[in-house]
Amino acid sequence: DERKAELLGNSLAVLSLPVDEDSYSYAALEGATAGKPVVTVSDAGGVLELVVDDVNGAVCDPSPEALGQAIDRLFVDREHARRLGGAQTDALRRLGLDWDHVVEALLA
Repeated sequence: DERKAELLGNSLAVLSLPVDEDSYSYAALEGATAGKPVVTVSDAGGVLELVVDDVNGAVCDPSPEALGQAIDRLFVDREHARRLGGAQTDALRRLGLDWDHVVEALLA
């Protein structure tokens, strides 16, 4: 877990390409929790409940070219990447994926 946290902390963004049973994507949730923008594709399923294009990440066509362009944009414009990552707190709160909501639900 420490190594994963180190890698995530040093990353620019998180790429989430869910397959089959992982349609909500733990990678996307971990990236959002770490304040990183999430790059995903338009047919990603449940991840699209979390990631809003150009708000807290990038949603692109499911092609290598489109993914490359999305990643390149974040790489070139680091400030934009930081802004998108900073919006993750609001996205998690909107979905009720924060500790305040968890504690409230447990006490209810």
